[in-house]
Parts: sequence; structure tokens; C-alpha cells
Amino acid sequence: MKHILISKESNQYVANLHCHTTLSDGRRTPEEIRDAYKAQGYSIVAFSDHDNYFDHSDFCTEDFVAINSFEADISDNIVKSGQFRRCYHLNAFSINGDKEISLPPTPDYRDMNAINEYIKQLKSLGFIVAYNHPYWSMQCLDDYRNLEGCDMLEVFNNSCYIEGGETGQEHVYDEMLRSGKRLYCTMADDNHNEFPFGDVRCDSFGGKTVFLCDTLSYKSVIAAMQSGSFYCTQGPEIYELTLENGKVHIECSDAQRIALSTAGRRTKALHARPGEYVNSADFALEEEDIYFRIEIIGPTGKRADTNAYFIEDYEE
Repeated sequence: MKHILISKESNQYVANLHCHTTLSDGRRTPEEIRDAYKAQGYSIVAFSDHDNYFDHSDFCTEDFVAINSFEADISDNIVKSGQFRRCYHLNAFSINGDKEISLPPTPDYRDMNAINEYIKQLKSLGFIVAYNHPYWSMQCLDDYRNLEGCDMLEVFNNSCYIEGGETGQEHVYDEMLRSGKRLYCTMADDNHNEFPFGDVRCDSFGGKTVFLCDTLSYKSVIAAMQSGSFYCTQGPEIYELTLENGKVHIECSDAQRIALSTAGRRTKALHARPGEYVNSADFALEEEDIYFRIEIIGPTGKRADTNAYFIEDYEE
């Protein structure tokens, strides 16, 4: 049986799932962010200002969806220096787009049970929860191996990249998957817009999550977020991804490399010859692979990542 994981027939809507405005520590108003992202071809922005929930439903139109969300800061405030203060930053996306939600208090950083209970509370209030920028947060395996209930992991944060703090967190994604967690991966800007749009130091328009929906609406975007009907990218495009009889087929824009990762050591990659590009690849899976995901490296080194797909979900 052929499983279509990413379809050529689906509409693709570009999103920034992490941004800050003048409602917290961003330099641009929500209206300015909306207009700038629409001008760059984005159809979706999650307005995720710090620790407060705001309603942006009046921004939703036929060609634009504003996702009501916020970013929770759980910091180790016992550490006085901000340079060494560890934290968990969690984005929470409202499933129903509620105009108002009373948020629970954030827990103590050093109480993992309380952190997991907080995530459970957010989900009971109707949120999808993402774990943001673990490298910037000074997190290591010991910090996130016991983190429970997150739906997504931010594998690329453009603001951190612009500042020089990271290039990607795919290894964290694999570590969490290999520890038994099931979650999707996203890329986002985390833009604060200290520098003007168009400036090389501007932190907008670098991390994208591309949703696959028949139509553009708040409900359809949230449904795609819940089902994993999306991929994330710094630029390369994915046109098709299928799984049939233990074989993965992918088609994409020009790439230097298309690589398969699994739960174990086994990986495979198709490399382009010098001066050329590849646009499709086929990989055979093995029974012990458990899951697979695909990473694409484009002509300038920018990446795209699929979500992880667990093989048992597609067994006949």
C-alpha cells in the first residue's frame, strides 16, 4: 500500500511559529509583523509573546491566519548570571483560538515533575506545546530526557542563528525520539526585530514551517499541526514524500544532499555530483529502523527537515 506523507496535490502554506512584538520584548507591533510577513509570502504567524496570552483573531482573513499563542519562560532564577541561567522555553498554541485563557503559574525550573504537570495543564486548557531552542537554553540530554508531553521541538531558531548561537538541533530531535518520545519538528524565527527588515542582522524570514492543508483557516492549520502534516525549512522545498512496501521516495527542489536518518546508526544519503543537484531520492527501510526522517541540504547549505515517521504506524 502506498502512503502519501507529503502530497504534490496539497496546498503549502508558510508559517512562522515563534515571534515577539511590542506586546513583550519585540520592536515591531503585531500589525507591522503581520504586514511584513504577508509581504514575504507567509500565510501564518503564531504571535507568541512572553508569558501573556493575547487574542489576534481580528488578523485572520481569507489569506492569513494568526495563531493565538504565547511563550512560557521557566528559568533557573537561582542562577544570578543571565549568561549561565538555564531555562525551558515552551510555545503554547491555542487549538480553538480562544479570545481569553487564564494561564497557570509557571513552575520551578528544578522541579521536573512540576514542569511536566505544567505541560499537562497547558494541554488540558487546549494548547499544543512546543519545546524551543534547547541549545540557547543551555539544555543537555539530562535536561530534556525526562521532559514529557511536548508535541513539537524547534530544531532551528533563526534569531539564535543570527546571533551566532546555533546552526541546528536535529541531534536533540533524534535524542528525544530515541528516548521514546514522539514529537514533530519545526523551524521558526523567534524574531524580535532589533534591526530593520532587509538588514542582514534582521532575525525575520529565516525559519519556516510549511503546512499542508486543502484550505487556509485557523481550524485547518491546527489540524495539520496536530497530525504532523507539515515540514520545516530554511529554504529548500519538499514536493512529495511517500512510503510504499518499505521504500521511501522523496521529491524536492535542488539539493546538494538528501539524507535518511533512523532510530539507529543506519543512515543513507544521496549526494549530488560537483556542479549538479539532485531532486529526488529513494531509500529502502529495514525492520529495525523504528522511524525515519529526511533532511535536505540545498544549494547554499540551507536545510529542510521532515517529521519523523514511525514505521509501525504504516504496517499493513
